[in-house]
Amino acid sequence: MARPRKPTAVKKLEGTWRKDRDGKASDLALTHVQGVLVPEGLKLECPATVKTDFCRTYWDHLTESLVAMHVLGWADLPELEGMILTLEKLREARKRLADCSIDDKDEYSRLLDLVRKLEAMWHEMAPRYFVSPVARQKMVLDGLNIEKTAQEVEKNASPVDVVLNMRRSSAD
Repeated sequence: MARPRKPTAVKKLEGTWRKDRDGKASDLALTHVQGVLVPEGLKLECPATVKTDFCRTYWDHLTESLVAMHVLGWADLPELEGMILTLEKLREARKRLADCSIDDKDEYSRLLDLVRKLEAMWHEMAPRYFVSPVARQKMVLDGLNIEKTAQEVEKNASPVDVVLNMRRSSAD
């Protein structure tokens, strides 16, 4: 069995990517995911189930940024709609909790439990779509890991490889 092809990103990181040899291979990798991801520039309409203006605006901004990052697939849309509906219910429950009197202990505790459950649902779904600080922190760590890998590759490269890679990059 043949050895698996080295990913294009790794070749570019190592400086061994060549347009004449690897150009078509990188295009083939991109055509594989076409049809799975939402195409860039496509504005997704907010679902009719979302009623409030705040959540409709939030849908527009979130889907626009996820499409621009090339991470939103067609299969993600139902879950994303559920996440926005959870946000809508959470905002409504918080308003009702703020209006509720503490003297009415049954109503207050029922609303407080509802807010806690909705918050737990929100915090479970939000990191999948880069909404929470945890997701943003992981994105930074991924970037740092890429830099660290590049530095390790440079350390382990022989002097001949370094010179050849410099010549290749200057020729492109």
